[in-house]
Amino acid sequence: MNILILTSIYPQEDDEENVGVTPVVKYFAREWIKAGHNIIVIHNSSRYPQLLYLLPDSLLKKVNSKLGIVIPNRGQFKKIKSISDGVICYRIPMFKLIPKNIYSSFRTNKQFKEIINILRCEKFSPDVILGHWENPQIQLLPMLKREFKVKTAIVLHSLVYIKQKRYIRWAKKHVKGIDVMGARSKAIASQVKELLSLEKEPFICYSGIDDKYFEYEGFGDADFSKKEPNSYLFVGRLIKRKNVDSTMIALKASYKEKDFSYNIVGQGAEQDRLMSLRESLMLNDNVKFLGYKNRDEVLKIMANTEVFIMISDNETFGLVYIEAMSRGCIVIASKDGGMDGIIVHGNNGFLCEQGNEYELERILEVIKNMTCEEKLKISENAIQTALNFKDSKVAERYLDSIID
Repeated sequence: MNILILTSIYPQEDDEENVGVTPVVKYFAREWIKAGHNIIVIHNSSRYPQLLYLLPDSLLKKVNSKLGIVIPNRGQFKKIKSISDGVICYRIPMFKLIPKNIYSSFRTNKQFKEIINILRCEKFSPDVILGHWENPQIQLLPMLKREFKVKTAIVLHSLVYIKQKRYIRWAKKHVKGIDVMGARSKAIASQVKELLSLEKEPFICYSGIDDKYFEYEGFGDADFSKKEPNSYLFVGRLIKRKNVDSTMIALKASYKEKDFSYNIVGQGAEQDRLMSLRESLMLNDNVKFLGYKNRDEVLKIMANTEVFIMISDNETFGLVYIEAMSRGCIVIASKDGGMDGIIVHGNNGFLCEQGNEYELERILEVIKNMTCEEKLKISENAIQTALNFKDSKVAERYLDSIID
């Protein structure tokens, strides 16, 4: 089957280190190639006015943190074609004057024509067309459906545009031309159904972990005697909505004797502020900023950690939670986020109100007072949950949700 994928975010060879680009679409494409499908990815990247790129890095970081976006580096102005793991990807930058605004009809029509030309040159006629993220996929999918007369689907990772009142009519108009709606979490699916007055709730599109990591050192090992006692971990971009500050405060309140360790893996706009908070809380010996780590390094850290905490605001499904569960970590995730329905509170992890340091402190006390047997049971349940999220399994389920 020929699968055409449109996405706003896709890892590229000229990305800056730890730019925050999620690789989820790349993982799906890679698995479908393994299954014998042909894939072309169109990366509709954003390109902003050049003046924006002249701003000091410190100011750009504040923009990124506040808006929850990533301003691409200058190199991403360029169109490129790349081939990785058999997946052909074309990056076609689209100019946007203001972040969080939709693309103009002129830009969308121009992009459509460029996509058609690429497919003609590649002699590629899609059997199904998939979109990830709202804008410009919501506009482009119906246009491509009319051109090729094939089934279309979109998966929404967040609701940047649909939640804005000014764009509700825009979204309702275009989704009529899309056959299947998907979302990256139960919470997003429920919101989309309500906001767009859909008859049917979107299917949930989870992602997974490379099958090889289930045979990797540390998988299935829930032996807490091998983990560092009272060890905690965060992995992700250091932006405001991740609520790393709330975790620091809750840990300080829970551990009066400061007999704990908290490792923070990642970089971002909030790092300086968080380091200042660490000093003001007198936790310099407890909280370590480890910077960027690759996937293998992260999994090794997880295997040595008891508890993984990420209680972000508006968190969609996060692969890092599943990775932590696969290494036997007790995971604390956000309520009403992407892990609702996957984590069952007190069974295979815990759910905490987004950013609520007081509720997090209570959960930490519960975990601290557990016996080794109780902790082991949660860890084993977490590992069994993670087994359902192999890349090969989730990629197959994804296509089944669209084709059936």
